[in-house]
Amino acid sequence: MAEKIYWKGLEEKEQNPEFIAAASKEFSDELPVLRSVGETISTKSNASRRDFLKMLGFSVTAATIAASCEMPVRKSIPYIWKPEELVPGVASYYATVYAKGGDYCAVMMKAREGRPIKVEGNKLSSVSKGGTNARAQASVLSLYDGARYKNPVRGKENISWDKADAEIAAKLNEIKAAGGKIALITSSVFSPTAQASINSFKAAFPVDHIEYDAISHSGMLDANAQTFGIRSLPQYHFDKAEVIVGVGCDFLGSWLNPIEFSADWAANRRVNRDHRKMSRHYQIEAIPTITGFKADTRISVKPAEELQALLSLHALVTGSGSAPLKNKQLEKAAADLKASAGKSLVVCGSNHPSAQIIVNSINNALGNYGNTLSFSRTLNLKKGNDKAMSEAIAGIGSGTYQGVIFWDVNPVFSHPAGDKLAEAIKKAKVSVSLSERRDETSLACAYVAPSNHFLESWGDAEPKSGVLNTIQPVISKLFDTRQAEETLLRWSGNTTPIYDFVRSVWQAGVFGKQSTYSGFNALWDNTVHDGEYVLPESGSNPAYNNSAEASAAEALMAAGSKSGDAQLVLYSSIAAADGYGSDNPWLQELPDPVTKVAWGNYLIASPKWVKAKGLEPDLATKEYPLVKVTANGKSVSIPVVAVPGTPEGAFGIALGYGRSSVEHEALQVGVNAWPLVQEKGAFTDFMTAVTVEPASGKEKLAITQTHHNLTLMGLGGVKTRKIVKETTLEAYQKDLHAGNEDRAHILEEMVTLYYDHAKPGHHWKMSIDLNTCTGCGACVAACNSENNIPVVGKDQVIRAREMHWLRIDRYFTGSEENPDAVFQPMLCQHCDNAPCENVCPVAATNHSSEGLNQMAYNRCIGTRYCANNCPYKVRRFNWYDYSGADSFTAQTLGENYVDIHGTLEPLTRMVLNPDVSVRSRGVMEKCSFCVQRLQEAKLGAKKENRTLRDGDARTACQTACPTNAIVFGDGNDKESKVFALINDERTFGVIEEIHTMPNVTYLTQVRNRTEEVKA
Repeated sequence: MAEKIYWKGLEEKEQNPEFIAAASKEFSDELPVLRSVGETISTKSNASRRDFLKMLGFSVTAATIAASCEMPVRKSIPYIWKPEELVPGVASYYATVYAKGGDYCAVMMKAREGRPIKVEGNKLSSVSKGGTNARAQASVLSLYDGARYKNPVRGKENISWDKADAEIAAKLNEIKAAGGKIALITSSVFSPTAQASINSFKAAFPVDHIEYDAISHSGMLDANAQTFGIRSLPQYHFDKAEVIVGVGCDFLGSWLNPIEFSADWAANRRVNRDHRKMSRHYQIEAIPTITGFKADTRISVKPAEELQALLSLHALVTGSGSAPLKNKQLEKAAADLKASAGKSLVVCGSNHPSAQIIVNSINNALGNYGNTLSFSRTLNLKKGNDKAMSEAIAGIGSGTYQGVIFWDVNPVFSHPAGDKLAEAIKKAKVSVSLSERRDETSLACAYVAPSNHFLESWGDAEPKSGVLNTIQPVISKLFDTRQAEETLLRWSGNTTPIYDFVRSVWQAGVFGKQSTYSGFNALWDNTVHDGEYVLPESGSNPAYNNSAEASAAEALMAAGSKSGDAQLVLYSSIAAADGYGSDNPWLQELPDPVTKVAWGNYLIASPKWVKAKGLEPDLATKEYPLVKVTANGKSVSIPVVAVPGTPEGAFGIALGYGRSSVEHEALQVGVNAWPLVQEKGAFTDFMTAVTVEPASGKEKLAITQTHHNLTLMGLGGVKTRKIVKETTLEAYQKDLHAGNEDRAHILEEMVTLYYDHAKPGHHWKMSIDLNTCTGCGACVAACNSENNIPVVGKDQVIRAREMHWLRIDRYFTGSEENPDAVFQPMLCQHCDNAPCENVCPVAATNHSSEGLNQMAYNRCIGTRYCANNCPYKVRRFNWYDYSGADSFTAQTLGENYVDIHGTLEPLTRMVLNPDVSVRSRGVMEKCSFCVQRLQEAKLGAKKENRTLRDGDARTACQTACPTNAIVFGDGNDKESKVFALINDERTFGVIEEIHTMPNVTYLTQVRNRTEEVKA
């Protein structure tokens, strides 16, 4: 059997000359002459003699100077009265909830000296189960955003709360007296306290409450109303499903509640010598997603064919109707579903109500309701009504609504009719935004009554019926803001403080339904401490009504036949979501897991189409051709990126970019694709017919896929390095070493010149399961937050200078039309035989007695020899003073010290972790296995007079992972989880044949499929 060839990008697969030339360079760029972070000049062009001397005297030797100069003294002011609960140097943790734009996870906020600095998952949560995502990890940075509203605003004038309350209340009463109506437009409300404040507001004024979700699931809600009689979402049990079929549904990345779904999906994907079973996952999709690439079998189809595939699946499972799409893989999926009836699950990402009716029919025919699907607890994260929102926009324009209030929504940006809404708002007698930060909708409103950040707020959440969380403030208000709930209460004439109001809601609505606590105070205190209280299940599965199936099938046939040759899918990215993440620098710099592009959006297209149109990028300049995309009567100009696995005729654009309201110009990247979304009666459609044609011009993209290349030994018939290993479940069941057969030989043949140092104490090791790693990027964002990793900006990422200590490598194998892909987190491997340590002239990088590869920053002089000698390319050189750590201050550097992202503002720097040094310019940095956390765990054990327990020391990437793919611990502890994993038959080290002896190992990827079935 021929050995698989893995490749990161098309340029590597095809051995493009520009790629070979770039890969052969020791460093991607030479030391620049610095004018600013975003601008460099050449000594051969317009550089002055002073600039040239700057380069010789500062740029080349900056690290040596910075290392030898005394750092500035920063005086601190002690507490006059120190709070009893606060111990300097010791972190406090507070249970709360991150909920934004439909995202949800229960978290523990880490605070130091009263400053929230890090998001941790709450392991006591029955929903998110201790997992997080990248947006949750980055949410702490938004707390310290200087672009937040700092006080109420009328037009462009700052006003007091007294004046704002008086003027707005007067206008609301004027509308009430005149018999008018007010529209209150919010995101989906799944907070009992928020709903109670809305009810109070509705009792005081003639208000229609409209729930709107930019990433809509209204079609699914409408379908459930028709088939089950309730407009609610069921809870999904991926952990109980033996066979899963997803149709255009990125449930591991962006669909509904991916943190919960990822954890449940991963539960049936782990295998070992004692458990050799795993679920089988089919994914039918057009635009490649992390869910599709994690599937055992990915069926690549055009967008309209997703609907046809759904109809075919329905026909094959139920035996009724015809199958419009003939596909052997689809037939195999249907057969597997029927064989696992009651233990299977079909999910679909379409917002077309008819598609969801067909999905309900399939799951009902399989007997999945009550097993892998259940209405005993409803999922409350999405309640939006597309039809009601369209009517509200029309009503504001016609004068039906004389007042409009927006809370936690930005429909001027994120609705297809956003331009009409902006004009309609001008006609209202009063328009108010309760946004915490500047956005397109708040700029269109006459008043802004800014809300608190969630870390400054009291509140609650009910993500599933009967599952209740408390939200508590972790820091006092930074600005003169006020919770939206309290604002509505004030306008209603209710002056109850928000804390007392939350407690009253719980006392009336929760305390009477529980039987555990005899007193309310005990219930409240315990829930605030733990973060969650779960009531007994009270719901039941309603009867299924199949009356809408026939008409739904006809509607899907019609939708599929009218889609045209070119079809566009508009999707939600893991970073920007519906747009609220696009003003966060940590999220902007996070590469997309599939395309590896950061800082903006682009058009996804098939490699075959890109080549046929002559739209290949210039790899030497990183410039990508622009194309004009026209849909729904609107056009955008956007760069095109070829992505393997995209069928010809299919295109995709991420929503949420092109924000014009973002204060920092560097964050205004990408194009706004929301105008391309189609409104179709009662729902919005994220799939549409499109025309795509070449446009003039090119744009540089920050695409990182081949920045740090490990496969430099060539592809054309040359044996490649052992980076990724795979096998099938069938082979694994027969041989536990399947896919990893050569490891025993590799270990036997190793010859070393190194002395084998004993590590009698701790020997820290990490194991990463390629089966359960989804590439979601939560670990990358967590690492950035924990270790004060700077944002470098689009220009520097283009130059391959991103500073991430942890990256997610994505490898393709197979055909360009429908490849397999593997996601592999890559960080410092902490090699016991570390090649970097030998070449450092000043011993700045060295090995600890516990197996850690350490960096002494104040000793490093920036030769970069270690980076050149690292086979894993995981060391990062600090080109500029990204974090403001240098002794050369803004005053002495002048124009050379520019903050283009707002991350060097004094307020934003409050997010920095005081346990981790902020690195100066000109030093090398890399993963430290979160050594500060190791020391904290050891100190805690010492204070309790006990030995360190397995699990006491956990790295930031490990705690963030929603699938628990990362396990860290002491390899000398034979009872530890990591000890069992590093001795598992699936374990291998990346390119360990060169005898680096890495302390990070991986578990071989196992796919649950048999002989390849050709379509």
